[in-house]
This record gives sequence, C-alpha cells and structure tokens, in this order.
Amino acid sequence: MLQEICSDNSALGLKWNAAYILSYFGFYGFPSKLGRRIGKALDENEFADTRLILAKGESMSVHGVILAIRCPSLLPPEELSHDEKASDGSSGRCAVDKQYGKFKKEIRLSSHVDNQALAKLLEFIYLGYLHAGDEHVKKLKILAKHCSLQPLSTMLGKRRPKWGTLFPIYDLTPSLAPTGHPKETESICWKCRACSLSLPHMHAH
Repeated sequence: MLQEICSDNSALGLKWNAAYILSYFGFYGFPSKLGRRIGKALDENEFADTRLILAKGESMSVHGVILAIRCPSLLPPEELSHDEKASDGSSGRCAVDKQYGKFKKEIRLSSHVDNQALAKLLEFIYLGYLHAGDEHVKKLKILAKHCSLQPLSTMLGKRRPKWGTLFPIYDLTPSLAPTGHPKETESICWKCRACSLSLPHMHAH
C-alpha cells in the first residue's frame, strides 16, 4: 500500500511520508510506470553507449542520455558539452553519430567508488527507486551526496520530510530538447541510419 501511495500522483502530500516509512524497510525512492519501463534497459547492453570503469578494472555499460538527465554528475563536463563542441566545428566527428552507437564513451571513476554501491545507485537512476540493505546505505549516502542526488540522500539519511516538500519527478523529456544545436540546419552534421535524408528528422510510428 505504501508503494502504491509513492506511485500515485494524486496523493502528493502523502508521497514523502510513505517513502519515509518505506526507508525503514530498505526501499528508497518513488516507483513509477515510466521508471519500471526504463529500468529494463539497465540489464541490456544493446544500446548502451557509455562504459563506467572502476579502479579494479570492473566496468558497467550504461546509457549516456539517461545519466545526462537523471544524474549528470556521473558524466565529466566535456561529455555534457560535446554537442556544442561539435556544432562549432571543433570536433572532427559528428556528435549525432555518437548518439546512435558509433561512439562509446569510457569514464574512469574514483578508486573510492564501490562496485555494489554504484550498482545500487544506477538502480535508482534507471528505476527511480532502489532496495538496499544496511550494509550498502553508508557507501550509498556518500555516493548520492557526491552525485548531488539530494532526494536520495534525504531518504538514505532517514530524515523526516517536511510537509509540502517537492518530490522528484521521473521525466526524460529534456533529452528530446535540441541543446547545443544551431538553428541553421545546413551546418549540422547529420546522418540517418534509416534513410538518405540529410536534414535533421525522426522516424516514428
């Protein structure tokens, strides 16, 4: 019932309180239908374009666009601004091509990042919530703080929420914004995998 309250957008005032109670059972976050659908991609490497490499050589394949929207602190500044660099001609390759799997970004993480804590953090980033035991909470709190995930830090610290506090919304629509692209379409390096049209466009159902 508490998880249903966390998923119910009509119970806005109760969501934080339900999440607060659930934190004592090891559940942190706000489940949603979209989060559950996107969460399925966490275990699929087919469209993953970014690899997170830990100090011990272990690695995890993730989707750069999801990190950029849900947890941009995990990406280095140059990765977030590569569109602007490509649009002014300073990059030899087309930024759009990179987004479609022809480019794989490797990000080396600090030796302080724990493998299990990172896996749990990615679970929260993709699903919008996670389930963790007490043995993971301490490392997760440190990681969430460094990644500027304030709502998760609040829940991991089991701090009682203030009534009316805004809760995080699972929203991926910013990924559709044409950030970094100039208005003049002629100057954009564009290559479609489905057809020969050279102007920016989308194939949809």
